[in-house]
Amino acid sequence: MLAIGLAFVGYLTLRLVIQTWIRQNYVAPIRKVWPFGQPGPAHLETAWSLQSVPSDHFGHPSANADLIVATCARGPKTGIAACAHAHGLYNLAVFQSASRFWLFQTIETAIFAGLALALLALAVWWIHNRLS
Repeated sequence: MLAIGLAFVGYLTLRLVIQTWIRQNYVAPIRKVWPFGQPGPAHLETAWSLQSVPSDHFGHPSANADLIVATCARGPKTGIAACAHAHGLYNLAVFQSASRFWLFQTIETAIFAGLALALLALAVWWIHNRLS
């Protein structure tokens, strides 16, 4: 019973580590920058968003975006996007495309199948050496 509990805790720990820190880096994420107030990439709505922040035109996060938007919001509502653009405000999105879903599933299947085979080989080796 202890072995089953330890195996479950080990699996759960590995699962959380992969899900939280490793999975997003299987393939380099896509970075898109576009002017504030304009629609973003069409496939962004179905993508796995890793980061979505106001930025400059190089994609560096903007520290004073709230101030710029507050300043531009004081003017006419139709000119907010133009005002933000005049102040150099853009949008940055870092994401994994939904088209990579099956690639990620294949990578994780390979990780866990490889681990299962390695543990099976260890168990066979251990039993063989204990009985010899």
